[in-house]
Amino acid sequence: MYDDLGEHGVRLQTTGKPPIVLGVLFFSWEVVEHPEQASWRFELRDQHIPDVVLTKAQQIDILELDKADRLQLAPTALKNWVDLFEHWQEQHIMAQLTHTPVMTVLQSLEQMSQTKEERLRALARERAVWDYNTDIITAREEGMQVGMEKGMQTLLRTLIEARFGQPLPDWLLSRLRAATPEQLQQWGVSLTQAQRLEDIFEG
Repeated sequence: MYDDLGEHGVRLQTTGKPPIVLGVLFFSWEVVEHPEQASWRFELRDQHIPDVVLTKAQQIDILELDKADRLQLAPTALKNWVDLFEHWQEQHIMAQLTHTPVMTVLQSLEQMSQTKEERLRALARERAVWDYNTDIITAREEGMQVGMEKGMQTLLRTLIEARFGQPLPDWLLSRLRAATPEQLQQWGVSLTQAQRLEDIFEG
C-alpha cells in the first residue's frame, strides 16, 4: 500500500521495490507550538554541508493527531487518517471513511479482529467438548471403581456369613462399608484362618 498526501506531508508505504519511506511519525500530543498546523515535514540535511538534502522519499513527516482532529482539517485523505487513529472505536465515524488506503487498513484490522474472535470461540468449543468427555470418562471410571468396591464388600460379607453365620454385627458391617479395596482383599485372606470375627481384622 502507498499513500502520498502531497503538500500535507504524510506519506505511507508498506510495499515497494525497494521501500523508500524513511519514517512517518504520529503523535497524540502537541509536538510543535503552532496552533494552526498539525502536519509537518522535516528535511534531512548534512550536518556540515546544510545545502546537501536527502531526497523527498527520505524526509520525515510528523502528524499531531489531537491537534489535527481539533482543527478539523479539510483534506479528505489526511482527515481520514486522523479519524482512523483518533476515532477507531466510533463506528459512525469509521463508516464515513472514503480514502482507499485508510479503508484498506481498517478492513485488515477488522479481519484480524474477527479471525482472533473466531479462533477464541473455536478454542472455547474444543475446551467444552474436552471437559465434557473428561467428565464422562471420569464418571465411568469412578462408577467402575465404586462397583468393584461394592462387589468386593458383598463377596466378603457373603463369605463371612457362610463361615460364622447370620446376622453379622453392625460394627462389622460398618467396617466393610468404610474399607478400601486393599483392606477388603487383606481381610479376605485373613478370613481363611480366622477362628472368630475379630481375627479377620487383626491380621
